[in-house]
Order: sequence, then C-alpha cells, then structure tokens
Amino acid sequence: MQLILLPVILLAWFLASIVPAGRLAIEDELQGVPSDSSRGVSIMPIFPVLPLILWGIGWASTVLISGIVSGVLLYSHIALAVISGLMVLRDLIRLRRIRIANPPQVR
Repeated sequence: MQLILLPVILLAWFLASIVPAGRLAIEDELQGVPSDSSRGVSIMPIFPVLPLILWGIGWASTVLISGIVSGVLLYSHIALAVISGLMVLRDLIRLRRIRIANPPQVR
C-alpha cells in the first residue's frame, strides 16, 4: 500500500492546489483582463511539504501500529483527488464556454 500511497497523495494535493487557479482564470476572463496580466496561484510550499509529511505519517503508522491509518489516508486522498479533478475539469469547461461566447476583439 505504501507504494501507491505517495503518488496518490502527491496527485491529490497537486490537484487541490491548482483548483483556485481555475476560479481566478474565470474571473479574469469575465473581467477582460489581458493574458499577460492574469492572476495565478503558487503551489509552494504546501505541495511538496505537506504531502511528504502525510506520507511519512502513513508509513510510520504502518510500521508502528497497523495499516488502518494508511488505508484511511489512501482513500481520503483518492476522494480528494477525484473531487479536485472534477472541479478543475468543471472550471476548464466553463472557461472554454466563456471564451467561445466572448471571442477576443481584433483591433
């Protein structure tokens, strides 16, 4: 379980950290902000640090206690990854619809 736990935790936290970027991109598009002035989000330092700490907790709990904590971490992060992935997909679809409805003005 430990081999799959780290990639799942990393994927879940990466997706969760980029979810706010979709909201900002939609807001910028609706307000007509030029692409060179658009806002973004930073995934540092949460992305590499927190997932590794959680993986360490899962590994230590498997070695010291039992695999239950690792299982809880695994399944909760699978849920986080699915929910975050769906939110990113929703924002991408919404952003595409906004761009189709409001094509850029050519001067």
